[in-house]
Parts: sequence; C-alpha cells; structure tokens
Amino acid sequence: MKVLALINDDNDGADGAFSIQNVARMSVVFNKYPCEWHGNRSISVVFNALNKLYKPINNFETCIFGDGTIIFDKIEKAARRRPRVWLFDALNKLVREEPLR
Repeated sequence: MKVLALINDDNDGADGAFSIQNVARMSVVFNKYPCEWHGNRSISVVFNALNKLYKPINNFETCIFGDGTIIFDKIEKAARRRPRVWLFDALNKLVREEPLR
C-alpha cells in the first residue's frame, strides 16, 4: 500500500484512512468542526482514532506524546510488542547518529 493513497481525498473509508474527509468526520467526534484549527495534540488524537478505526497498515501503531516530549522508552515498549516493527531501531539509529536540536 502506498502512503499517498492513505491521504488521497478521492479515496474514502479505509482506502483513504487519513484523507481530509475522514479527518473532518473524525474531528467532529472530538468537537472540532470543519474550518476550525487543529493544534498538534488535537490532530494527533484524530489520526490516532482514524488509525484504530481503519487499521490501514498492518502492525502500525500511533503513539501520542501530550506535552511534545518524545519518550523513547515508550516507543521502544510499543515496538517490542510487535517484533516486525522496525521503527524504533530506525529512530534509535537516527538519534544516536544525529544530535537532537
């Protein structure tokens, strides 16, 4: 599955899980209406809910950090529950090679 298909507005439901139409529909559940601004936290909550609803990618989980601080232990714990998930190893390598700014 191509990532761009997941945000394609011509696709609906699971085919376009993160399309603007699905984002708008799910936002209403969280009392955000079309044309209202989403902050980082609120859009993260919407994408998390869409991911749980449609499960567009196997073994893909979202993780929300409410205060903007990324806790690598939390990511690692989630990744270790899914042995085929490679995200933590990629993030770990990136952080070790590139200093955080």
